[in-house]
Amino acid sequence: MFLQVSDRIFQGIIVDDISLGGLTVDSAITNLDYNLATKIKDKPVITLNYNNKTWEITADDIDLKIDIIQTAHNSYNVGRTGTPMAKRMLDRITALYSEFKVPYVLTLSEEKLNQKLIAIANEINKPALNATLSVKDNVIINNPEQIGQKIDLEKLKALININTLKLGLPKQLSLTVEIDNPKITTASLKEIDTILAMYHTNFNLSAENRNTNIKLAAQSLNNILLHPNEIASFDKIVGPRIAAAGFKEAPSFINGKLVPDIGGGVCQVTSTLYNVALLANLEIVERLSHFRPPSYVPIGLDATVANGLIDFKFKNNKNHALYIVTQISNDTLSIYLLGNKEDLSTVIGEVLINAEEHSTMNNRYSTGYFQKINDENNIFGIYHLVIMNFGKTIYEKFLSDDCKNYDIKEKMKNLSQKYTKNKWFSTSFEEETLWTLYALQEGVTSVSTERYKRGNGSIRFIESFFNLRNNPITKDEISTMGIISGNTNIIFDGTYKIEEKIIGNDRFKVMTFNSSGNIEDKPDKNFVKFAKNNYFPGTIFYANILITQDDTTNYGQ
Repeated sequence: MFLQVSDRIFQGIIVDDISLGGLTVDSAITNLDYNLATKIKDKPVITLNYNNKTWEITADDIDLKIDIIQTAHNSYNVGRTGTPMAKRMLDRITALYSEFKVPYVLTLSEEKLNQKLIAIANEINKPALNATLSVKDNVIINNPEQIGQKIDLEKLKALININTLKLGLPKQLSLTVEIDNPKITTASLKEIDTILAMYHTNFNLSAENRNTNIKLAAQSLNNILLHPNEIASFDKIVGPRIAAAGFKEAPSFINGKLVPDIGGGVCQVTSTLYNVALLANLEIVERLSHFRPPSYVPIGLDATVANGLIDFKFKNNKNHALYIVTQISNDTLSIYLLGNKEDLSTVIGEVLINAEEHSTMNNRYSTGYFQKINDENNIFGIYHLVIMNFGKTIYEKFLSDDCKNYDIKEKMKNLSQKYTKNKWFSTSFEEETLWTLYALQEGVTSVSTERYKRGNGSIRFIESFFNLRNNPITKDEISTMGIISGNTNIIFDGTYKIEEKIIGNDRFKVMTFNSSGNIEDKPDKNFVKFAKNNYFPGTIFYANILITQDDTTNYGQ
């Protein structure tokens, strides 16, 4: 009998929890209209729960409507339509002996539903906050991370959509919230414990648009973590300097002319960052100077950028991570480069770190100024720099029990024996002078090499000085550099150069102040000497560097 075809819906056919078996289509329409209206009218069709809070979405919120007539007809067609015939027979049997659930014919605004789900997710979501570092009064402040939480919006949309709502209303769901862990934690910043370098530039407070651009670029650079060997790109970090990103039109040099341009002023941020990188002795990967030198940094110490065309890049060549902090206070832009104390050696060379680590005052003092000089034919300047540390001299450090590099110490003693044998020591050249000179050579360090990879900072810093001095265009007879440690005075003026020595498969650079390039041969007493009556309790580094117009154009680029 159950196979008999009639004008009524087959037994066992239900819509939601409403039984339609044995009803005509018209009766089913009446039944559905009455029962479904009570389910959706002025009642939530979706209820979401989380942490004792409830969110309700009504039919009107998402333009939800049920097509009662089509749903009734679909119910009537179960067991009557479709192929093959065996499928129709199976549907009748299923309906008779169990139940056959017919989904609603439903319409809604998916856009409005998505907007509702996004709004709910935004109420619950709490973004993770990375641990950060800041600087106040030259002291590093640690700001711990904060764990966040988030809803997987795509998973939520998969649970709440038109297809799942067709199966029954109202729908209730307890939301699953995931933990959002920060990418940078206090633990990952623990090795950053000192200021490697800092640089300040000033700007005109009345130039509002330019100031806006400076602040936006500086904000992008703030709290940037650079791992060893990672290359920092100004273009990549700051992004396009366009109006959509908030940048304003301000004066900028284009093709040698000062013209209005979106993002004008960001080069002051780039130049400030460039000077920080130079002070930290970082590897400059890409840098181009302005066609005309700007006023906010000394001549030759600027760096320009242009969207997608000119970038400023530098590499973290340290053994530890670096961290950039930017600050703006009134008319001053400050950029700090933070790192590990072990990497200070490469900032000013290991000549100074030996004194610094064992100083009686735990500070490094530095001063510098730029002197602009005009004569009849040229406009140039001299940058004067002095850095000093109080404490043990270089010689005292290697001589003391604090020196853990016993191999180097033994080589120094053997070298002293050779000098003694040759009767080269005198009142103007004592053992202190020899050991101080030896300490400048590549690979020489007072620190145990089993723990630290050191011994390159001094020679690299000397090499950087010669690179600045040896401008092929301008004959430089002004630039000089010197080191004073204890009674020892070593002078660099270009007379003697750095040489590369090859022993076996090893290559290393030396600065011996003699024609042979051999540290075992006596250096020129005019450049390496012992001043008996002039003792400094620590180490002084001083430099006078000539900067010309040529340094800001061809060679400076």
